[in-house]
Amino acid sequence: MQSSVSEDPLQTPADISLFARADPVAVFSVLADLHHRAIFLPSVVSVEVVGSPVVQKGTVFREFRRPGYQVLAGQYVITDFLPPEYFSITRALFGCRLKAAITLRTVLDGCAIECRTTAGSMPWLMPLAHLLKKKWTRRLERDLEDMARYVESRANPTWRARYSGFDGIDKT
Repeated sequence: MQSSVSEDPLQTPADISLFARADPVAVFSVLADLHHRAIFLPSVVSVEVVGSPVVQKGTVFREFRRPGYQVLAGQYVITDFLPPEYFSITRALFGCRLKAAITLRTVLDGCAIECRTTAGSMPWLMPLAHLLKKKWTRRLERDLEDMARYVESRANPTWRARYSGFDGIDKT
């Protein structure tokens, strides 16, 4: 059987490994929620989905970030979309192609998040591609950490009980 994933994400070691105390379905749903990324990612100002609002393989979106004093835009394409375990995006930047492949696995009481980043370009641009890959990997790590904190705060029963007024006692 042929998979729709173009590369085996387990062939290379993960650039980013995180753990979230939440179900992989919850983590994936936040990861794939392009329309609300500005809520849980502090540096994202807004996201514009190009074309159909349905998030799936082939979806193109523009993300507007404020890394400093100005707003920068980046355009991404979802290259693989296999809920709730695999999500990959690519970005073309300065003649280089950057790809992030995010894999989610159930472990003990939560979800292991692994991200592998790759960069490709023409041979004479490879030094630039490696530099962009390093910078992008750092930004992805911050984004995934912010996303994991956001999901954990909503998936944790203690948090839900404290902030929803539910105390575990059925009062009916």
